[in-house]
Amino acid sequence: MEDEVYPMKKPFFKVVSVLSSAFILGMGVSQPAMGQAFTKSGSVVAPVNKQLERQTEKEQVPLLSDEVLVVKYKTPLSQSELQRSGLVLMNHFPSLKTAVVKLKDKKKMDTVIRSLSKQDHVVSIHPSARYKTLGSGDPKAAEQYYLQMLNMDKAHSLAGKNKVRIAVIDQGIDMDHPELKGKLLPSYNAVNPMSAGMADFHGTHVAGIIASEKGNGIGGYGINPNAEILPIDVFDRSYWASDYALAQGILHAIEKKAKVINLSLGGPYPSQLIKDAVKKAVDQGIVVVAAAGNTGDETLSYPASFEGVISVGNIDEKKKRAFDSSYGPAIDLVAPGENIYNAIYEFEKKSSFRKMSGTSMASPIVAGTASLLLSKNPSLKPAEIEYILKHSADDLGPKGYDIEYGYGLVNPVKALQFDPKKIPDYIRNGNFARDKAIEKAELIDVQSKKTITSELTKPQQENWVKIQVKAGQTLQLQLSGGDQFDYKLVGKWLNSKKEGFELNEVRHGLPEGSVLHIEEDGVLALGVMDVHGQYDDTGNKKSTYGLSITLTDKVPQEESSITNPTVISTLPAKITDHTLFAPNGEKDEDYYSLKVTEPQTVKISIGGLPGVDSSIKVYQKMSATELPADMQPSDSLVPIKYENRKGKSEGETLLFAAEPNVEYVVQISNQPDFVFGYYEFFMDPSLIDNQQKPKSSLDPYELRVEGFVLPEDEDQFSMGAFLGGEQSGLAIEQKMMDPVQSYLEMERNYTEMIKSIAIPVSSGITSGYLQVEGDQDWYQVVAEADGLYKLDLSKGALKPAVEVSQIMTEKVKDEEYEYFSYIGNNHDWWTWKVKDEIYLSLEKGKTYYIRIEADYWNNSGISVDPYQFELKKIADIKKDSYEPNDTYEEAKDINTTRITANFGKANDTDIYYFKAKESAVYGLSVNPLEVTKQLKDQYPESVLQPFNSFAVIYEDKNKNRKLDEEEMETAQYFQKGIYLGKTFGSFKAKKDAHYFIAVSGFFQSNTNFSLRPYELTVQPIVSKDEDPYNTGVSLNKIKPMKMTKESNTKFAVKGYFNPVDYGDEDWYAFTMPKNGKASITLEVPKEIDGQIEIYQNGKLLKKADYYPEGDAEVLHMNLNKGEYWIKLKEAYNQTSIEPYKLIVQIQ
Repeated sequence: MEDEVYPMKKPFFKVVSVLSSAFILGMGVSQPAMGQAFTKSGSVVAPVNKQLERQTEKEQVPLLSDEVLVVKYKTPLSQSELQRSGLVLMNHFPSLKTAVVKLKDKKKMDTVIRSLSKQDHVVSIHPSARYKTLGSGDPKAAEQYYLQMLNMDKAHSLAGKNKVRIAVIDQGIDMDHPELKGKLLPSYNAVNPMSAGMADFHGTHVAGIIASEKGNGIGGYGINPNAEILPIDVFDRSYWASDYALAQGILHAIEKKAKVINLSLGGPYPSQLIKDAVKKAVDQGIVVVAAAGNTGDETLSYPASFEGVISVGNIDEKKKRAFDSSYGPAIDLVAPGENIYNAIYEFEKKSSFRKMSGTSMASPIVAGTASLLLSKNPSLKPAEIEYILKHSADDLGPKGYDIEYGYGLVNPVKALQFDPKKIPDYIRNGNFARDKAIEKAELIDVQSKKTITSELTKPQQENWVKIQVKAGQTLQLQLSGGDQFDYKLVGKWLNSKKEGFELNEVRHGLPEGSVLHIEEDGVLALGVMDVHGQYDDTGNKKSTYGLSITLTDKVPQEESSITNPTVISTLPAKITDHTLFAPNGEKDEDYYSLKVTEPQTVKISIGGLPGVDSSIKVYQKMSATELPADMQPSDSLVPIKYENRKGKSEGETLLFAAEPNVEYVVQISNQPDFVFGYYEFFMDPSLIDNQQKPKSSLDPYELRVEGFVLPEDEDQFSMGAFLGGEQSGLAIEQKMMDPVQSYLEMERNYTEMIKSIAIPVSSGITSGYLQVEGDQDWYQVVAEADGLYKLDLSKGALKPAVEVSQIMTEKVKDEEYEYFSYIGNNHDWWTWKVKDEIYLSLEKGKTYYIRIEADYWNNSGISVDPYQFELKKIADIKKDSYEPNDTYEEAKDINTTRITANFGKANDTDIYYFKAKESAVYGLSVNPLEVTKQLKDQYPESVLQPFNSFAVIYEDKNKNRKLDEEEMETAQYFQKGIYLGKTFGSFKAKKDAHYFIAVSGFFQSNTNFSLRPYELTVQPIVSKDEDPYNTGVSLNKIKPMKMTKESNTKFAVKGYFNPVDYGDEDWYAFTMPKNGKASITLEVPKEIDGQIEIYQNGKLLKKADYYPEGDAEVLHMNLNKGEYWIKLKEAYNQTSIEPYKLIVQIQ
């Protein structure tokens, strides 16, 4: 064997202790590696060293000691020999005639080896070998693409040996999962402290990403397999976690001395309770990492957006931002988060594995990387960890920092190679650096108003100035900055016990603002910094800001009141001399009155004031006889229109339909009044913070009041008028008689009316307005040809909500009724914002209806800006060969077991006709296929979307190819596996019986079709057992089946789990030709959850049931020469029409 590994000359065959470590480790042989070896006959240092160098390079592990030697002797080494050779005796094994010695100077290794090898009483000498477990590796590591993307094997070789405690504040964690055993501290349940955490899927997956065991032959491995996980359950198997449970969880992590906290959770509400808990954690030296959110837009998610938290976005395998990953100025880093394979907990299977996606999966990758840094350098502070991670990240997107990728993709290898000495002093010193900066800050003279322009070009940079103030003055501060940075202003009183302040109330791109009343003379230090420590050092001036400081002894006076409103006599009007100012944080209300001479839409807009959350109300003035004595207009009456959709610094716009000769009173205020109560918080999540007191401004606001006489309504229809008119009374009366008939009658009236008012559209651009609240404009179009159409909404100033539908007919109680069937809209299902286009699959000659209305979620119900749309065919759609098959009369025959089709038409239901050739149990599956390059090149991605499907089977008892009413009772529904991407099931069929098979799709987007093909399979299940003689017999009577020998090192066989009482068990045998390592893999269809058991001589060696349905079981084992038996079983005794495949690969 040595000849095969090392090309030696014949005299060296006398060597008795040369063993190749590379060979031993590769084959899994369980005997010691001897490394370099010498005998009296000569040296084999060179060839052994070359092999070990290659092996060491490959493994990234030093396999041999460079200072310890193992000496085998005939007679022991004398003390004088040890001293002369510079050796210290470390250990002695007299029975083995072996000594272990250590060199005082390891540079003399070669000299000592040569010297001692010449001694007659020395049999052999070699460096001490270092052993690692001969684990089988991680069979699913190949599923974890991010490990290779991030070069985690090299990162692990660079990491330190210190254990780092990571708190996973999440759902409960599976304490028995084989990937996490020995890594989990006692769990804590923040919701129910007397109980342990409740194991659940999400928390287990997150913990697995961080710390899954490496080299245990199961699953893959974690970012830091040496980490210690502190499980903190804040959900207790509820769908939501409360802010107080989350805060309690953070405090528990502090108490238990966690060094890293991972928060793969979030919401839009900036809870002060959580904010304070996070700050406490960071102040205690804990690195806090959180998921950025899965909204797919710039919606802020908390706790990720709190200061001091490392916010992590999600990228896919191609290093592109995932479509649902939130972005914005809070993003610090991104990490892989799409289709992340790792440990999971399932209620039925318990410990298992699956793929999950989201920023929840990206966050633990960064948390794990932070823990690797701490394993190497435990003294690093949170700010230093964040600095290293940002400065070692791989830049993605535009050069430098950007709001989509932050500082880029986390790079564990570069982070571990980063020299901490390069961290700037101001990062290391924290507040000490701030104190020094304040001390050195320039004292500027503010006579009345001063604007300071500067920029932030360094991480965590703070720019400070000082101003002198006097008691009785009013100070206004305003801070504006770039669109992709979120700045805050910090105030600190010098030589005073007066508490400082922090101005951080609006998101990026908006100015901060506040007015303060000065109570005593003093010096105020003002510091500008980025909330998330971001900066721009590209020289492009992206991080420029302006700080405006106003000091005055005079303040604005009240300009109007409810009893003395400012009169607006003509439109348009522009008013620029009123302010929203009141002393001591009180609210200010300005009043205006106006009349119009003709019906028109009035638009009232107030410009944004830094820091001020303005609102607009419109009242219809009532006479004294109309007004109840105990009501005042500003207090108790409900306004006819109210607008507080936007937040601080943004201003507001309100539109209403005004009638002539009616006096309207307009109220402008600096405080929202919660007209809609609880629901105000849904419309503006920022209201949940503790800054709801009115904010004033010394600057006047700009008020514009404009009148627009819009064209007559296009179709003279509004939904409000329809529901509030005579139809509603009729509907109530009918409902009392027959609810079903009432609904159908109302639906029929509605469709008849829409058909009569819908405006025909042909080619070109169509424009219109939404003139009144509840206005809907209806259009109808007849498709000139089959094909893929694009409804383009990008050209109009107004982006409305649009839905496209067609009228379908259904028979109820022998009477036909029409109803609208939706085929597409322009709402983004993730952000709920409106899109600029809708893709539609239209058929020649059919009529389609386009409904246009206000996007109430994002805008007002009236608009003075026009919408525009254009419908164009952009591509042909190749119908599958079974179309048309949308009705039972059109059902197409199935003559093969597998067919390929698609749901290429709107509301497509494909109906097939099947004749059973034998009486049997038939399996049925609907499986979406992969999209080909040809399809990708031909169509937009959105019309190739994945889908879920379901099927229904009816027996056509009279074989007339019509679905008769009595035959509907034979319906059998198939939706099992719908969320696995493959729908499957089975049914009993009789020979020569005929069946309808109806297949439909569910689409998780705004289009109701997909050009992605699917495969429908209908075939008898394999009921004949391959080894019926093994059913119900004892182990010693088993007769295993032979596997096919595909090569000298590979055996394989295909088979089925048959419908056998108590579940099918298939037995196979294979022979190991010699001692070695074998990989045993059971590949299964999506619906099968396979199990493997390995036996030798009647003894169970190992059982594997780690992975869920559709996921191959894999075992790596070190096996001796001989015959082995393999038992295969389906975990839940399920059967499939697709075969499994068993593979044994001998290495």
